[in-house]
Amino acid sequence: MMLLIAATLAAVLHVLMDLCTSAGVALLWPWRMTRFAWDWLPGVDPWILALLLAGILLPELFGLVGSEIGAKSKAPRGRKGAIAALALVLIYVGVRATLHGNAVAQLDAHTYRGESPRRLAAFADPVSLLSWHGVVETTKQICVVNVPASESTRFDPESGLCVHKPEDSPLLQTAVQTGATKKFLQAARFPKASVGATEDGAEVVCETCGIPQKMRRGLR
Repeated sequence: MMLLIAATLAAVLHVLMDLCTSAGVALLWPWRMTRFAWDWLPGVDPWILALLLAGILLPELFGLVGSEIGAKSKAPRGRKGAIAALALVLIYVGVRATLHGNAVAQLDAHTYRGESPRRLAAFADPVSLLSWHGVVETTKQICVVNVPASESTRFDPESGLCVHKPEDSPLLQTAVQTGATKKFLQAARFPKASVGATEDGAEVVCETCGIPQKMRRGLR
């Protein structure tokens, strides 16, 4: 029974940790490919890995030192280290969540090339806790900008890279109706498209801003 409870808690914790990342989880799969994400953590977080490794290695080191001096502990080796590591990870995730809220508030409080945000998100940097990667969608453009999580740090919304959305066209509408593009749009957080001419006709390139996901669909 204890093994079942432990396995269930581990599975739930795994899903929750995935929700904390920018990649998120497709909770409604296989009915919908829409991904839900809280954007608190990067895909691979070196700080969490360091805390977990410390929770494994430090008790072993202390146990080795204790055996050398003849001290014995009746508690299972590694239990205290595991509990301490998990507690520190939870505190760390809470700090990341707070900083994420600050970064989102910073993004929402500004205009971008004279336009107010319609949608926005802040993605975690793997190393820095105070620097976040913001993506802002306005009526005519999508901007990618680095945003600080602290209000005391100056934030320049005009320093971001902005790309204009393509105007609606029959070619773009045709691309949107394809099966591959529909699946892509269900999973993409901030999709953008570009239309260009090729030797065989035209090409519509769809990609996302802020997360590494890309799809190309050539139309001839």
